[in-house]
Amino acid sequence: MRPDKIYLDTCLLIRWFLWRFDQKKYGREPRIIRFLSETKKYVKSYISIVSVAELVKILKYDDEFKKFEIKTSRIIELIDELQQIIGFDIIRNIVVNNTKVEGVIISKDIIKYVQLHPHLSDCIHVDIAKRYELCFLTIESRTGKLKQLYADIMTEKKFFKQKFNGLPS
Repeated sequence: MRPDKIYLDTCLLIRWFLWRFDQKKYGREPRIIRFLSETKKYVKSYISIVSVAELVKILKYDDEFKKFEIKTSRIIELIDELQQIIGFDIIRNIVVNNTKVEGVIISKDIIKYVQLHPHLSDCIHVDIAKRYELCFLTIESRTGKLKQLYADIMTEKKFFKQKFNGLPS
């Protein structure tokens, strides 16, 4: 059965930005975005402030996007637009001793994660997903080793093969 609370890997979101900037080249809106838009009443999606920072970095500095010379304010507007489309919540704060603290806290398990997987950002995202008991959804099968520490990791391909409480596939 498909999970109903998911933490979206940044790589899933980047495909929407690629499509948004060059619809001729990329054709239809990415399948995961269409699905989440149509099912946002049933599937709750999340990203974190770390995801937002990663999106800003990629959209400003990666070769695929540098040519567009996107200002940070425009990137934030685009993230807001995507948020309206699929309805994700951004994990920005954590509650510690009944007090709301700005930011996210990375657990001590991060050391274990990086021993299994060389990409720190993936490890941070999995750690956040675990803390909030969310399924980490990614397109990258390379995160598979992290399942030793957090079993609720699923590739987009596997996600679409799952049944989902009567909703169409």
